[in-house]
Amino acid sequence: MTQTEEQQIELHSGHDLETGLLERVREWTDLFPWWRLIRTLRLAAAPTMLAMTAVTLVIWILGLRQATNFADAEIEQFPAIFLEDVPILGLLWTFFIWAPPAILLTRQGGLLAAGRNMTGIGLGFRLGWQRSWRGWFAGLLPLAAAFAMALAMLPLGWLASLAPDQPLLEIPAGLLSALIAIPSGLIALGGLVAIPLSWAALGNEQDSDPLNALSRGYEALFRRPLHLAFYLVIAALFASVILCISAGVANAATFLSGFWLDLSGCSPNVHAITAAALAMIPLVVVTTLSWGLAGGIYLLLRYDTGGQEIEDLWEQETAAISPLPQLPKP
Repeated sequence: MTQTEEQQIELHSGHDLETGLLERVREWTDLFPWWRLIRTLRLAAAPTMLAMTAVTLVIWILGLRQATNFADAEIEQFPAIFLEDVPILGLLWTFFIWAPPAILLTRQGGLLAAGRNMTGIGLGFRLGWQRSWRGWFAGLLPLAAAFAMALAMLPLGWLASLAPDQPLLEIPAGLLSALIAIPSGLIALGGLVAIPLSWAALGNEQDSDPLNALSRGYEALFRRPLHLAFYLVIAALFASVILCISAGVANAATFLSGFWLDLSGCSPNVHAITAAALAMIPLVVVTTLSWGLAGGIYLLLRYDTGGQEIEDLWEQETAAISPLPQLPKP
């Protein structure tokens, strides 16, 4: 075979798997991005995170119980006031108590979903506390906006009250009120999703602007509702598995503690306190994991809406360590 004939033969160089569909497929998370959420399950076994959630739950429940007891004591005297004010106070109390730990837990969940290690406790608490007021603002703004939009129904109702039993005035007023109530309802209902996502944005973005964080939450809700619904179903499945495991652990611990406490002859109060503490284990574990899953879901939705890579997370600055003093030279 001559050299010219050899040059005409095209040798097969093999399949190039680095182009086309498989260009970026190097691990399972490239094919199934939602698989990243399974990494956040580590939060269900993080003692410090679980302890923080337990303390927050206790304080939150005690505050709600105090508000409820106060309302029950005064409900006969001011029924209309307390029926409306108690839910609002409970919501404000929820925002106040949960914003700092939620920002921290969503940060931990985002780090785990991105394949990184969780941040240190001191650094994480500092992040949650420094950005807590932004979380409060992001939680209150949708409610304030919904109420402000609904205020436009007041003049309509006032005009309709001037001529009662007049269909020509009441029908347009009712239709206009319905049109005004629809966007108000969308803002209020969307806040159930946008507010947790805004707290996740505050925990995982270097830009801590609450308006920007809240807009990210509403953008994910209205632009990618199917993606959001799918991620929520996956998160619910993961949380259900962890709930079953933690409930089994709590039941086994309750049985063992009851058996040995009976033999010890302790008072019934010890039984009740022990049983109540163990009964909170599933709630504490699932609450901790849920906020961590919210951080991972936020990163997935951020990629779906803006194309920002999940691994692209800002590094929180650590406190500068002062150098050791130099010893004088002899």
